[in-house]
Amino acid sequence: MSPVTSVHQDDYQVTNTDVLLSALLQKYENEKTARATNLLAEYNNLREEILQNNTLSMQITAAIIAICGALMGYALSQGLKEVERSYLFIAIQSIGFIGLWQNLNRYQAVYIAASYLEVFIEPELPGIRWETRLAKFRSWNNNFKRTSFISSNRTTYIVIILSNLALNWLYYPKGYDNVYFFIWLIIVVIAIAISWLQYDKFAKNHTSFFKKTWRKIKEGE
Repeated sequence: MSPVTSVHQDDYQVTNTDVLLSALLQKYENEKTARATNLLAEYNNLREEILQNNTLSMQITAAIIAICGALMGYALSQGLKEVERSYLFIAIQSIGFIGLWQNLNRYQAVYIAASYLEVFIEPELPGIRWETRLAKFRSWNNNFKRTSFISSNRTTYIVIILSNLALNWLYYPKGYDNVYFFIWLIIVVIAIAISWLQYDKFAKNHTSFFKKTWRKIKEGE
């Protein structure tokens, strides 16, 4: 084989190697770009879900306040029997609990999604750190925990429930055995205690409660 032929073959091999490396690098960049695009789409979808749940929570609270206010006004109007008033106050308390638990479910969905973003999405997307930084802000700012929307929302519902419980006792029908009221009182106190503890879990821990589970899932993949 002549020296010229050998040089041409070496050049050809180098060229093929460069082309192969270039193709591999391009494939890697394409896969990396596609992965980042998919992660960003998932991030946007979950952020939209979080915002929708927050909006729905506010709408539920506003609707419950309006309904309970209207029913309280009707219950305190003239012409109603004591029994009817008593049942109305019980109905208002029940509506308050429905709103309380509905919002509790909304908050749970919000923090499940937010903790997922912290564990799976944000570490893979440089520059996108909202949930991660918000979690740090909450952990360093105790005053934020005490004055969060969750705490004020919970307080609103409990005020509605307890004020109507007091009115229920004030207008309790004469001649009825008080034992029925005290049975209802026990049910209300237990339900408030359970709800308070559940809300407290989110008000204090926010996403950290669910991050442990997501991390176990991530480690197992």
